[in-house]
Amino acid sequence: MYPYAQLRNILKPADVPRAIGDECAPLEQEFGTETVRPFYHLVWLFNTLPTLYTIQTQIAPRDLKPPYAWARTQVASQIILLPRDPTAHTDQRAAEAINSWCLRLLSERAHQLNPNSAGWMISVGPTPVRLFRLRIPDAQYPYRDEDLTEVPGFGSVLRLRGCANSRSTAAERWRAAVKFVADIIEQGQTQNQLGRAEPHRHLYDSPAE
Repeated sequence: MYPYAQLRNILKPADVPRAIGDECAPLEQEFGTETVRPFYHLVWLFNTLPTLYTIQTQIAPRDLKPPYAWARTQVASQIILLPRDPTAHTDQRAAEAINSWCLRLLSERAHQLNPNSAGWMISVGPTPVRLFRLRIPDAQYPYRDEDLTEVPGFGSVLRLRGCANSRSTAAERWRAAVKFVADIIEQGQTQNQLGRAEPHRHLYDSPAE
């Protein structure tokens, strides 16, 4: 669903923990801030790309069964992305283009770097998104239900997972997967291959933010 009541703008790095800290709090409590810090950095980097931005992050519940029979536990997360062009939010082809771009970028760098990816997994795919648009253009925030209309949309979801027989090892592997993606984006921006833009400002964020 986008936008939603808990949505917050991410306009500088310090905004990331404020925006998604509640979601990440269980991981910070279990493993410490340093384990989660690369995830905050990755979310910030996505919001500085010129073609897309993040709208939601989720941390998998502790009791979610891992996809591998050999693993007893996992630490996993997902980030939902939308194109910066709002007219593309209802275009499935735009979401597929983001998926293809992410997959190509990750696979090319994985081939070049050949990282030790034992126990961690990265996947990208399409996801439906419930979009809410203003029915009344000059409606005042906070909006009432009658001010909004729902439109089916399409986004992309990046999933990062670390699996192991212990929680600490699963967290280390998840952190490695997160850092792998962040390093790719950061290096691409440093080398002027990916571009950099001012962070996206959500149209319906609270005026107090």
